[in-house]
Formats: sequence, structure tokens, C-alpha cells
Amino acid sequence: MKKNLILFLTLFLGLKTMAAVEPTVSLSDLKMKPGTEATVSMELQNADYAITSLQGDFVLPEGVTVSDVTLVSSRFKTNNSVVSHVVNANAQRFVVTANKEYGAIASVDGTSGAVISFKVKVAENVAYGKYSIGIANVELGDAQFKSHYAGCTATLSVYDEFTVTAKAADAQMGTVTGSGTFEYGEEATVTATANEGYHFVSWSANGVIVSVSDTYTFTVGENITLTATFAPNMYTLTFVLNNGEENVVKTQNYGTELKAPENLKKTGYSFSGWSPEVPATVPAGNMTYTAQWTINQYSMTFVLNNGEENIVIKQDYATELVAPIPTKEGHTFAGWDKAVPATIPAEDMTFNATWSVKQYTMTFKLNNGKPNVVKTLDFGSELKAPENVEKTGYVLTGWDPELPATVPSGDMIFEAVWAPEVYAITYNLAGGQLAEGDTNPDTYTIESDAITLKNPTREGYTFAGWTGTGIEGSSMEVTIAKGSMGARTYTATWTPITYTISYELAGGQLAQGESNPGTYTIESDAITLKNPTREGHDFIGWTGTGLTEATMTVTIAKGSIGNRTYTATWKEATGIQHIFSDSKTVNVYTVSGALVGRDMTADEVLQLKRGIYVINGRKITVR
Repeated sequence: MKKNLILFLTLFLGLKTMAAVEPTVSLSDLKMKPGTEATVSMELQNADYAITSLQGDFVLPEGVTVSDVTLVSSRFKTNNSVVSHVVNANAQRFVVTANKEYGAIASVDGTSGAVISFKVKVAENVAYGKYSIGIANVELGDAQFKSHYAGCTATLSVYDEFTVTAKAADAQMGTVTGSGTFEYGEEATVTATANEGYHFVSWSANGVIVSVSDTYTFTVGENITLTATFAPNMYTLTFVLNNGEENVVKTQNYGTELKAPENLKKTGYSFSGWSPEVPATVPAGNMTYTAQWTINQYSMTFVLNNGEENIVIKQDYATELVAPIPTKEGHTFAGWDKAVPATIPAEDMTFNATWSVKQYTMTFKLNNGKPNVVKTLDFGSELKAPENVEKTGYVLTGWDPELPATVPSGDMIFEAVWAPEVYAITYNLAGGQLAEGDTNPDTYTIESDAITLKNPTREGYTFAGWTGTGIEGSSMEVTIAKGSMGARTYTATWTPITYTISYELAGGQLAQGESNPGTYTIESDAITLKNPTREGHDFIGWTGTGLTEATMTVTIAKGSIGNRTYTATWKEATGIQHIFSDSKTVNVYTVSGALVGRDMTADEVLQLKRGIYVINGRKITVR
């Protein structure tokens, strides 16, 4: 009792000394979104003395509530002893008292800092804006049971954030800036910058134009997407033709296809391009393009008709033209076939010299028992030998002396020269060939010795004789007698060899009405073997001629030869599911290919009426 009294007096005297400064409380300003919660602390300053109680009233705007009022116990101490406290709070008031069980008074540790904390919650429906929040009637009881009063307020800013998205309707035409995240009520600015050749048109949101200024400032109140629309500029393109025709003027949008005037013409000139060069699309500015022309050169060809080379004069259009004056032995120049212009015209031209000529006698000795042929012809004219000159078994090989192309300057005698006519012998071996080292002649003459043909051979066939020139039916031996004449054609005939096909079905059998052929020839169409079935077994393929392993589909190609043997191989069936592979359902057909059912399960297949069916390319018998 005495000890407690001494402690009380000591604290009392100390508090009296410090009582000159009254304590204060404060809250920090808050910034919150609707529907959120934050922890707030009330700070106590200038209270370096023992207190026995702390209480106050919350002052809150509508839609704002507090909860979880908690003592910041680290601020309190008492002679190194633990002091517990009780915090009572309802919707609008809190009370903090010392635990009297210990008989001690709590003192505040330090002169300033948080003493209680609590949670502030903003309802979803609270409007954006600034509100006042505070604690009124704050009462602090000291060790002498004296009350100290204070109060505090803070600003609660209720806000939200919204997204502003700026984009260009066509990124090729321009760029935009200003996208970002903004608070409710904050101003945002979006800017559109047109690319070269384009101009800004408008800003729009949800299809509605909101501004026609490239810089648009607005107050943010919601998420918004702003689209900048641009449009191409229009420019004038002038084409100066420089050919006496009017200029061509085009007005087009920037970037559109630009086509220069085509098929330009200027007498005596060729179009050589534009200055400057015309781009593929309209440039960013008005332009003038001037046509460029190159003077043409034209060829004047003078055909002398005197055995000399033609004279070709090639000059620029409209320059002076001087024609040559030719000479020709035995002829008189009679002028050109058309008037020669004084200057080069705008086209190539040909002028033919004309002449007066002499005549000479040409005598042809035929040497075939017929009279000579005599012709009187102009000098330099075409000289043709007599036509249709014939001699049995011979051909005319020329004249002696050699016949010139034109009539020479003098009378001439030409004698016919003959040689035995060579006749062609054509062979159609029909796929056969002669034995190595054997040949048959390709030609003969009336003077050739007798020729006996050598017979060919052919794989897969037996030679059946020759048909052709002078043969009735066919002949195994053909001889061309000496003195024969005329072209000849001989064709080899053949009989296909018949080969056998043997099968070992190993207990299986083909479906009723099916069969595999027992013979074939080299000319037979391709044969695909029909596969057998065997009760309780799966057919796994054929082995035999030309096969290296069991093969499900065996085809004897057209053109094959030789006898053949095929053996069926089997394995025991493992139930109907083996024909389903990895599928749960299958399509079922009759042996003739008619669809029985689509997407059928194994149970449905087993319910089919008895018979043979085809599933996944395999035959199955339902019993």
C-alpha cells in the first residue's frame, strides 16, 4: 500500500510538471476507390504522461464505415510490466481503458505516434469526390482522472481509374498519342498526326464524331476508345505531251495508282519517257511531267536488181534523201518502181530498180530418147529446167554444165544427168527387234541384187510373218528381186504367248461369283487379284512371283510376262473388333459396293442379317 502510494505521488508530480502542453490527435488524408477498405491510424502528440482512458466519436460521411478498432499497444508501457487494454467500439464510437486488474496506470511511450488503428470501408455506391472524415470528442483521461479533449479531421478522396485508348483507323495514314490510365475527372489529351500525303479528319467514339481537331482534350469519366480518322490529300498531275496535243491533267488522291497517258504519237519520233519519271502512285504534291521524244531514223532500201547488194540509206526523219543511180551489164536502167521523196519520210521504204533486158536461147538435151527442149528467155530472168522429165528406174540428178539460177549472157546447151532411183524400204517391227548383228537394208535401186529379209524376235510373242508390199496375207520369208522398183513397206506380225497363273488358297476361298484368271498374255489389261476369305482367319496377303513379302493387293501389270504362282497367307482372327482399327464406328458395304450403314458400332454390325460384308476394305461374314 505504501509502495503504491509513493509511485502514485511520483507520477503525479511528474505529470504536473508536463501539464503545460495539451495533447493533440490527427488523421492522414485518404484516397480510396468505391468498394475498397483501408487501415487508418489516429496519432497522438504531446502526451508524454500516463493515461487511464481514451475514447472518441467517429464522424463519417454516408456510405463510409469503420471496423476493427485496435490499440497500438507498442505505444504504451508501465514499469516494465505488461499492461493489457480493452477496446470497445460500435459503429460511431470507441473506448480504450486500462486494465485495472494490475493496479497500474499506462503511460504513452514517446510524445507522438499512432495510438489506435481502424479500418475504413467505402461502399460501392459512394459517388466520386472529396469527403471529410474525422474523430470528434476525443477524451484522454490522465492519472489524476483529469480529462483532456481534442479532435481531428482528414480528407477522404473517393476516385476510380479509367483507360483511354487512342488508335488510328488506318495506321498507314497517321499516328496517335495520348493513350493511358486516368483518374475520374482528370483531363486527358489525345493527339493525331497525319503522315505525308494525308490529313486528319476527326476523332470518334463508338462511331460518333467527338472532335474535328487533331488535338482533343476532355474530362475522363469512363473507359473510352477514340479513333482518329485520316484521309488522303488530293493532288494535280499535269502531263505535257510535247506533240502538238493538249496537256493531260489528272486530279487524284495521294497514294492511288498513277497511270501516265499511253499510246502517245509524234510523227517521226519515238516516245522515250517522262521528265521527271512518273511514279507508280500519286506523290505528296502537285507535279508536272513532260514527255520526252527521240527522233526516229528510217531505212530507205534501194533494190538494184543487178546482182549487187542492195543500197540501204538510214537517216533521221525529214533529212535530205539522194537516190543512187545503178548500172547493170546488158541492161538499161529504167528508173525506180515508185517516186523517191526529197526528204526521209516517217516510215521505212523500199525502191526497186527497173531494167530493159536482152533474150538468149537455152537448149536442154534430155538423154532419155525424147526430143531436146529449147527456150528463148530474157537475160537475168529465172532459168528453169524442163519439168516432169522421166526415165524408168532413174532420177534426174542435174544438168551438165550445172544449170544457173538465171539466164546467162549467151546461148547455152545443157545435158541431163541420170542416176538409179533409190527406193525406201520401211519396216514396222511392231515392238520386235532383229538379232544382234542382223540388219535389213533401208533402200535399194533397180540395179540392186536380190534382198532376202531377216526376221525379228519379240519378247512375249511368236513371229507370225511379214505383211506389206507385194505380199498376200503374211509370209515368213520375203525376197525383193533384182530389177524391182518402188518404195516398200513391211510389217512384222506377232502372236502373243499365253502364260499360266496358279493359286494356292491354303484353305481359303473366293466369294461366290468371284474368280481370278488362270492365264494371261503380255497384252492383257492389268489384273488385280481378288482376295479370298477363310472362316476364323484374317487374310494377310499373297506371296509368290515378284513379291518379297505378304502383299494385300497384288496387280499383274499390263505388259508382264512369264508363268506365275501365288499363295494366300492367313492369321487367326481375333474377333470383329480387329476390323475396327482405332475407330469406334465404321461404314458397312455389300460385296458389290452398296452402302449398308454409316457410322455403325460393333454391336450394330453383329445384328446384321447373315451374309458377307466389306468393312475398312476387309470382308467379314456375319452368321
